[in-house]
Amino acid sequence: MDTRQTRLMELPERQKDIFRALIETFPDGIVILGSELEVIYENPSISRILGYQPGEFTGRDTFAVIHPDDMPRVARRLAKMIQNPDDTGSHTQCRVRHKDGTWRVVDAVANNLLQDAAVKGIVVVIHKIGRRHQGEQALAEEAAALAVATKYRLTGSERKVLTLITEGKSNPQIAEQLVVSPSTVRFHVTGILRKLGVTSRTEAAAVALRCHLVD
Repeated sequence: MDTRQTRLMELPERQKDIFRALIETFPDGIVILGSELEVIYENPSISRILGYQPGEFTGRDTFAVIHPDDMPRVARRLAKMIQNPDDTGSHTQCRVRHKDGTWRVVDAVANNLLQDAAVKGIVVVIHKIGRRHQGEQALAEEAAALAVATKYRLTGSERKVLTLITEGKSNPQIAEQLVVSPSTVRFHVTGILRKLGVTSRTEAAAVALRCHLVD
């Protein structure tokens, strides 16, 4: 057997070594989820991003570490990916629990490779979002909400009241939190309903969330 043939035979193993080295030194976290959405693989960067020791994240229920408010959205996306084998590159942002109990905002891109015999899982690349980026994003969302609120001619006080309405707070609770009188809250609620063209607090909350009138 000549040298060229020997190198060709060694190539697959060489490719595996290169692939393994790239994955294990990749700065972003890489997680592979099984068909039951359990973690079946994690690269070393998960330890840096989420604080878990190598191997400690494996076997965990994915939803156990996702913030309860983000979990329904993430679950819908993952369920859609499982149902559609051709679904690739699904992107989302969510909060994930660090080992120390705090929440970390991450960017996650998932690719469905369940049908790939070599992977048999959903590959998720996780990128931690820095505090500066979070601040910039919050400012952008605030600016967008303010622009839409201006369209509806909502005052700053009305926006505060509307935000608390979407949180399910009653008029007395809103009055207590904003340190104003109940009659002032009723006045703002009346103005909000009129400006939004609705007849109930429930409808006002629905419009606020749909049109991103609140933060």
